[in-house]
Amino acid sequence: MTSAFQINREDVPTKRNGQEKIAPFEYLERPMKVPAVASRMREIAEIIQEEFPAEAFELGELANELRRRSPGGPRAPATSTPMTPELAEEIREFAEANPTMSQQDVGVVFNVNHGRISEVLKGKRE
Repeated sequence: MTSAFQINREDVPTKRNGQEKIAPFEYLERPMKVPAVASRMREIAEIIQEEFPAEAFELGELANELRRRSPGGPRAPATSTPMTPELAEEIREFAEANPTMSQQDVGVVFNVNHGRISEVLKGKRE
């Protein structure tokens, strides 16, 4: 992924007033996972807080946007017919009697996902 601007590693200051301010790029593990990126953004926000409070605040807010969110609302109700041993047996008999029918079509007949039809026919579902 390319950035809108390029930063040369040598141009990034690692010390300000003789104190370590921002760790060099080599310190960062690659590729970084999202929680590590958010954590690093918060570290940098703390470092720049005094001189750039608005930017530090924005950086912290952006880091917060990287958190994993739980699903917003309720899940949609299941629309397929629940699989029972009786239904599985009926599907096997139907598929055997109609060998040219696709699993997708068998699923439509029984209102069952074609993946479940496959599982039933392979013996993975009772």
